[in-house]
Amino acid sequence: NAGQAKVVQETDILGDANSDGVVDSKDIDAISKYIIEGDANGFIFKNADVNGDKKVNIVDIVLINKIK
Repeated sequence: NAGQAKVVQETDILGDANSDGVVDSKDIDAISKYIIEGDANGFIFKNADVNGDKKVNIVDIVLINKIK
């Protein structure tokens, strides 16, 4: 399935960057991958932007650690 986009059911859960319905270490992994590789496959920006500053960065990862 290389090259195929992953289809996700989008949630509105703050911190749920991968939209699997829970806020956990997988969301931190998704954000890290987005920051480092620019990979937005299955990534929900609005959920990952925990502090609402229109950027996804290490600050959001720190805040997700406080949520989970």
